[in-house]
Amino acid sequence: MSGPGRPLRVLLVTTRDIGQRATGRIVVLRTHADALAALGHEVTVAVVAPRPPGDNAWTRRFRTVHVRSPRLPSVAVSALRALASGSGSLNEALFVDRAVRRRVTRLAGELGADLVVLDSLRLSGSVAGVAAPVVVDLDDLLSFRYARLRTTARSDPGAVLGFAAARLPGALRAPAARAALLLLGWEARRLAVRELAVTASADAVSLVSRTEAALLAERTGRDVAWLPPAVHVPDQPVEPRDGLVFLGGLDYLPNLQALRFYRDDVLPQLDPADPRHVLHVVGHCPDEVRAELDVPGIELHGYAEDLHAALSRRLLVAPLVAGGGVKLKVLDGMAHGLPVAGTPGAFEGLGLPGDLSLEAADGARLAGLVRQVVADPARCREVGLRARSHVRDEFSGEAAARRWAVLLDDLLPAAGVRS
Repeated sequence: MSGPGRPLRVLLVTTRDIGQRATGRIVVLRTHADALAALGHEVTVAVVAPRPPGDNAWTRRFRTVHVRSPRLPSVAVSALRALASGSGSLNEALFVDRAVRRRVTRLAGELGADLVVLDSLRLSGSVAGVAAPVVVDLDDLLSFRYARLRTTARSDPGAVLGFAAARLPGALRAPAARAALLLLGWEARRLAVRELAVTASADAVSLVSRTEAALLAERTGRDVAWLPPAVHVPDQPVEPRDGLVFLGGLDYLPNLQALRFYRDDVLPQLDPADPRHVLHVVGHCPDEVRAELDVPGIELHGYAEDLHAALSRRLLVAPLVAGGGVKLKVLDGMAHGLPVAGTPGAFEGLGLPGDLSLEAADGARLAGLVRQVVADPARCREVGLRARSHVRDEFSGEAAARRWAVLLDDLLPAAGVRS
């Protein structure tokens, strides 16, 4: 493996404590920190947030510094400026003001940072005038995500308000949803402009989706790095038992929407009395959503300490309504040796070989695919093992380190190469 010929001092600036519960974005940030450390570099994490990060294994492993995010009056001024002038975005207003920019820039100087890595477009303006190369990991294209969400929310206001809808009086939900839709459309347009501007100005940008990286590169004429999350590949694949599995917390709206779609469009065409067709849901399940999903053919197991045991089923099902980004549940299932059947959104951005994407466009076809696959255990095993091999090659920690080594070689050619 190659990389700069000397250890680098890296400042990773995030909006999240990477030691918190492992959301998709936190897994990406952990992947960056792990990969850079594996290459021998010294990583300092600066967390831009209202409160300091907690004491956990990750804050003990990497030096972690708290940078207080803007207070409400500053956010309001920045947001009004963005709305009035058309410069910046509301996302950026939430996390960066002059005080944050001064603090992060000063921290980079105090560290003598050789490289600054910024978490998403939201923090793209959090440093100014640093001598070190700056990498902005855009995560995914927020302009696409918001435009899609706006389309969905026209028929489902809960899609834009999320669980906040339950906290609003009934009479206020419709007007709040309409206001959110207007802001969402404006923000999607602003983010599209900002994504192009940041790609033009940063020393390097990256995305987690291979598809979106290629699209942004085509639009800007610049190289865009593909830096997907890494997942753990256990020593042995699971021993499959009858049943289907869905992985994901139901306090995350896209997961809840996926299971509602499964309940209404897929499950009626399966046999809930057949153990092969029962869907075992693994992940946090809030009390307020348990009742609506606790139906014959769906078993809600809640959070599982032993993921290997929880995934010991025949097939992982990913009936995802929303696309965009990279779906960790798909990679986790494949890493454990499971084939994955899902809607097109489940596989978007992964760049999987076609024979590993067991894809169906609607509920009826997905149900038919599920019936066909689970009726053939030998096929399940063969596809699952090939998927596991692909994840090891493309989405392991070693693969992440290789990608960062290539990016650093391009950014810091004068530092030399080591093998």
